[in-house]
Amino acid sequence: MSSMIFDLMLQWFYQTIFEAVAEFFTTMGQMGAEIFDLPWVDGAVRLFYQFGWALFAVGMVVAIFDVAIESQGGRGSPKTTALNILKGFFATALFSTVPISLYRFCINLQGTFLNELTSIMTGGRSLGLDQQSISVLEGTFRVGTDVNLRMFNLLALIAFAYCVIKIFFAVRPSGRTGIARWGTGLERNPVG
Repeated sequence: MSSMIFDLMLQWFYQTIFEAVAEFFTTMGQMGAEIFDLPWVDGAVRLFYQFGWALFAVGMVVAIFDVAIESQGGRGSPKTTALNILKGFFATALFSTVPISLYRFCINLQGTFLNELTSIMTGGRSLGLDQQSISVLEGTFRVGTDVNLRMFNLLALIAFAYCVIKIFFAVRPSGRTGIARWGTGLERNPVG
């Protein structure tokens, strides 16, 4: 009886810690996605959107003149030029909206998969998006219904969560916190 209570308690701790880490990652990702709702970021995106349309217009005029000049020598291809203009139109229309939408979609998908993964790894099952991922996980990692949680799994998860949070909020020698400027060279040449 006490072994069953210990196993249930271990499963509850594991699930609680994993859900907390999953919620942390999802919240941090959503905070990154919310930056696109700020007025100055929206203004910057619109600036590049309009700059893209200006470049498209100039490129289209140059392409039309280029095909006209090449057609005089018999080498011009209006069909290829029209196709390239069409590709440029779609690229210009979508380059400022698709990446933002994809980023938000990936953040939501990450949160969904992490919640579903919690259910899978603790032996519970849920209905929804995870049915395809369960079959992939069962075939690849041999995850089945007989999940055995050990104390080591719980301690490893706690250590992983501690390391992630410690690195995310680390104070570097320059006095800055977080991982936002790592690898950009700003550690050696601080700007602010």
